[in-house]
Amino acid sequence: MDPFRSKLAAALVKGVEFPPVRPGSAILYLGAASGTTATHVADAVGREATVFAVEKSLRPFQQLLSVAQRYPNLIPLLEDARSPQRYSPWVPRVDLICMDIPQGDQAGILEANLSWFARPGTWVLLAVKLASLPRREGATARWEDVSPEFSRRMEVEDVTPLDPFHRKHVFVRGRVRGGGGGIPPITSRGGNRAG
Repeated sequence: MDPFRSKLAAALVKGVEFPPVRPGSAILYLGAASGTTATHVADAVGREATVFAVEKSLRPFQQLLSVAQRYPNLIPLLEDARSPQRYSPWVPRVDLICMDIPQGDQAGILEANLSWFARPGTWVLLAVKLASLPRREGATARWEDVSPEFSRRMEVEDVTPLDPFHRKHVFVRGRVRGGGGGIPPITSRGGNRAG
């Protein structure tokens, strides 16, 4: 995987650990695009786990369909991640949600999908493009300002800036829990490991 093309690859290069996934697991990949990273996730979890790859744009989805022919455990879905109810008939409760959707409402997109497909203990791997998030006029988006939007249901273990591979991005690794709580800020060393 090329860390300049894949935010997950960049996160792994920077020391983020991929969650343990057992055989038979279900994974939901939101924002699969042409499948560059989704296929690596399919490889990482093994053929006994299933990756449901959601992409709404037709052109990259056509490429995703093509590469999915070589991955029997990768199921492409031409859907908008903002409407999880539309693909809920095909996607079960999942063990891992991966998301790379650089939109201003990405926290809401994640929350909607957590509501439909997550359970306590579901892992979350999330690429957050800070520049696409709402911010005060003239201000630079900071993780500390937007983290509460992502923290409603997640216990975050790691927040890692993806510089120099992807500027103004952070990568979040966490797990779904039942209650509220906060996401820790980024540390000066470039990551935050919460115990």
